[in-house]
Amino acid sequence: MNRCRTAVATALVAFAALLLSTVPAGAQQPVDATTDGGLAFVLFALTMFVFAAIIFSMDRIRRHRRDDD
Repeated sequence: MNRCRTAVATALVAFAALLLSTVPAGAQQPVDATTDGGLAFVLFALTMFVFAAIIFSMDRIRRHRRDDD
């Protein structure tokens, strides 16, 4: 029963992600770097920081699982 619930939840999340990704093409550039250069740099730096934190945490989890075996 738990696997069925997980599968249904996964399907719903995937469907919601698909719906949210079908935005108009004009919405693909929320910050114009030609006029908002400072804001664009800050958002880019924030995105890279979040990406690095996610990669670090995934590597840390993988190492802890390997040590437990």
